[in-house]
Amino acid sequence: MHFPLLFAALVWACLLTSCATRQQDQPVEAAAVPPTGEAKQQKPKLHPALIPIALNSSVEEKSETPPPPITEPTRAEKIIRLVQNGGLIQAGRQTLVFSRYRRVPEARAGLYEDAIILGRLRRQLKQVRGLSGDVPGSATVNDARAYLVLEDGVGVEPAAGAIDAALKTQGVSAVHARIFAPIRL
Repeated sequence: MHFPLLFAALVWACLLTSCATRQQDQPVEAAAVPPTGEAKQQKPKLHPALIPIALNSSVEEKSETPPPPITEPTRAEKIIRLVQNGGLIQAGRQTLVFSRYRRVPEARAGLYEDAIILGRLRRQLKQVRGLSGDVPGSATVNDARAYLVLEDGVGVEPAAGAIDAALKTQGVSAVHARIFAPIRL
């Protein structure tokens, strides 16, 4: 038996019948005429082989899942967005580390240099609007890194202003801001 030849003949016969059926459905003159406004609104006919078979004859309604709840940004996220003089380089447990650089440069400053930087830092922090006197008084400097304690009583904008002021201070390479609120990043 010549099975491959028979199969090829069967495929050709199906194709020819399909083309003949399609040519009978659409006359040549209708295809050459540009469609009018009425014809544009009609849906094109699909070949019966292209129409999907419905498993269930009833129309099922699509169940829409509710959108995820919109959560308000945390205090830490708000502070991160408001800081303009540097970027967040590390987030730890209740601590955010900011720097003007992508990586904190290694700076070995002695006690004398740290004391000078601390004086500059406290002057800068006293100029921040809305910042209580506790923040400049509790600020420390170690190896040219400023350490700030921003308790819950400090607002978001004054906290971001304090971080910005510390980043602007000459000699400060990074700012470690301790925030007493859960940090979700």
